[in-house]
Amino acid sequence: MTLTRSQARIKLKFSSTDNRGKLIEALQKAALLEFSTIPPYLTALYSIQDKTSQAFQTLRSVILEEMLHLNLASNLMNSIGGSPQFIGLVPDYPTYIFNINPPSGPYVQLMAASPEVLQDIFMAIEQPAPSDAPPQLEDPMTIGQFYKAIELLFEQCVAEDPNIFDNDTGLQRTDLYFGSGGGKAIYVNSLETAKQAINEIMQQGEGALPPDQRLYQKQQWGAYNYYGKRSDDTYGPILGTPFDLSHYFKFKDLADGTIPIGDTYPMLPNPSPDKFTSPWTRELADLFDGCYGLLVKTLQALFGTQTEPDPYFTVIVPLMQSVFPVLATQLMQLPVLADSDPNVGPNAGPCFQYVDTSLEQLVTQAQQLNNDLQAAATADPTLQSLAANVNTVYQTLEDISGQTADRNLRTLL
Repeated sequence: MTLTRSQARIKLKFSSTDNRGKLIEALQKAALLEFSTIPPYLTALYSIQDKTSQAFQTLRSVILEEMLHLNLASNLMNSIGGSPQFIGLVPDYPTYIFNINPPSGPYVQLMAASPEVLQDIFMAIEQPAPSDAPPQLEDPMTIGQFYKAIELLFEQCVAEDPNIFDNDTGLQRTDLYFGSGGGKAIYVNSLETAKQAINEIMQQGEGALPPDQRLYQKQQWGAYNYYGKRSDDTYGPILGTPFDLSHYFKFKDLADGTIPIGDTYPMLPNPSPDKFTSPWTRELADLFDGCYGLLVKTLQALFGTQTEPDPYFTVIVPLMQSVFPVLATQLMQLPVLADSDPNVGPNAGPCFQYVDTSLEQLVTQAQQLNNDLQAAATADPTLQSLAANVNTVYQTLEDISGQTADRNLRTLL
């Protein structure tokens, strides 16, 4: 089933009256907040046609760091006995980043990359908190204020219960690979390590300040190296520079043309499967949303349950590497309406609607679509590329199914 937006609201209101309960609630909302940025950022990433460009690599580095932030927020929650929940809570798009009542913050949409999207949406999400901005747990104006309030809650909880970290669930992860993204996962077992994790999130993106202003006045230097084009024409960390650009300033470089975005696919803003009438488009969109539902369920298993085999390397990595980019890029090359020109658009795109489909059903769905396309491509050579892409997705899902068969992870998928 697909959740309605009202069922998936991120409400920054708190029901707990004790500090530990408030902290667990706040960290749950932090995990959802980090997760909610990934679909719009991925959509913009996939819309860039030149996958070797600096724009693509810059945006990809932000997404990898957002995945790290999700890891850190989950570790913070697990360190005091909580486990993040995603099923039934991920937002529909478009949505507000602070989906409260009344909603506030940037209006987050699924759109192709453009200077306007980078400036009006992405930079607004990562808007720096002024150095004198107070911590704000409920209805914060910036994400930085929200994390500052979380840090204060940790201090209060540790003062009330010095043994609070004895509640650790044992489900923290520090072994996840985030490629060319900056930073590292931190195992949280003390107030000091909790602050380190929060500081890393804030410095990389949420609440990040310009290099001449330090939110943490005790810190004398930046914590990360600058990522960019190196002398050998590869993209990666340039050692020795004091600051890695925060997400805000990476987006600013893209928005103002310092890093040219280049050509993008003419994707329909905020696509919905119900709008797709051209052949194969609806089927691909439904398959994408089923795979997205699989990702959501796997994330909950990753940080909430002891399972075999490892959910990250068995399911999440194949989805992120061989399913989402293939399906999303293919959707962006298919017109929304029948008989439309895909070079002009509007074209389809990933909808990121949560659909609760079992892995077994998803494999069957992919197999049927694959069979249909292979047969159609025999008669129509123009469908061969589409058929090859769907076959890649089907083979990936088959591989995931084989690796999880008769294992306890399979029961969660």
